[in-house]
Amino acid sequence: MLNEKDIIGKLYDQAEIFKHHMRRKEYLEAALCVDTASMIAHKLEIPEDIRREIFGDRQLDEPVPGLIDEEAYLKACEWCIFHGYSHTRHTYENVMRTA
Repeated sequence: MLNEKDIIGKLYDQAEIFKHHMRRKEYLEAALCVDTASMIAHKLEIPEDIRREIFGDRQLDEPVPGLIDEEAYLKACEWCIFHGYSHTRHTYENVMRTA
């Protein structure tokens, strides 16, 4: 079983995995990577300062860029929408099974 430190380490790793997928133009995988990390951070109530460091924050007077580039994430999401992939109906596993 993972402890809190291990989980946080894996969340930081997701930023590099996201960049890897974006470099390879694997936009669905990139979007799913960020969405999964975001859900885990939210559900496990990861401290706000760590979430801000990973995902950034636009709500402050001076926005904080995160390790996961928001513009790149939006590009991946737009690709998914354009190609008909809805995250509510498709997961990485069932998309890769049909590819």
